[in-house]
Amino acid sequence: MQEKRKKKELKSNWNQQANKDHLKTTCGLRAEFKEFFGELSEYPYQLKSVKERQKILEVGCGWGRATIPLSNMGADSYGIDFSEEMLRLAKANSKHVSVNLIAASTKSLPFRNAAFDNVHSWFVLQHLPIPMVINTIQEIHRVLKPQGKVFVQFPNKFSIDYPFHIIWRLKRTILRQRLPPEHVRFYSLGEIRHLFENFQLLESLAMEYRPPLTLFYFL
Repeated sequence: MQEKRKKKELKSNWNQQANKDHLKTTCGLRAEFKEFFGELSEYPYQLKSVKERQKILEVGCGWGRATIPLSNMGADSYGIDFSEEMLRLAKANSKHVSVNLIAASTKSLPFRNAAFDNVHSWFVLQHLPIPMVINTIQEIHRVLKPQGKVFVQFPNKFSIDYPFHIIWRLKRTILRQRLPPEHVRFYSLGEIRHLFENFQLLESLAMEYRPPLTLFYFL
């Protein structure tokens, strides 16, 4: 019952955010410094090279952040999201490119076993309760081909952001404020390795996206 309530809250939140400022919501400070980081339509630019007609799934595609660039790179691109409003934005953003957008939950991906060459998920699992994260990774493993690859981003507990996150949580605890349903969870490398223990090879890569050091950033 609690998991169902959290899922409903998350879905409602992302529907609302889609209608406010979806770029700022899903890209954070990067959206504030578009000139520094480049065109957001190319985000995330760390996408790996794609072979022609590879079948690739983005879990939590939002407004098409990776689904659309992957399709432009020649992939047979699929994106799922449980937010109808985010999918509406993705459809609007992909009018001139062929993508497959599906409303679905990560709890049960609507695809057969070993259906995809690659699976991507950027800045998504960090917002889910841990039981949902475990379930999602199990589903990703199921739909991935035996030699397939998965590219997933997690916030790092060794990141410069983590101390500020702890302070933020402590402040809300002192003020008896409930954490928002979409609050970010940070993971250690050991926790990530445990989550992906069923995969043959795990390669970790640290990335930081930082705007120029300005007064706005410190505020």
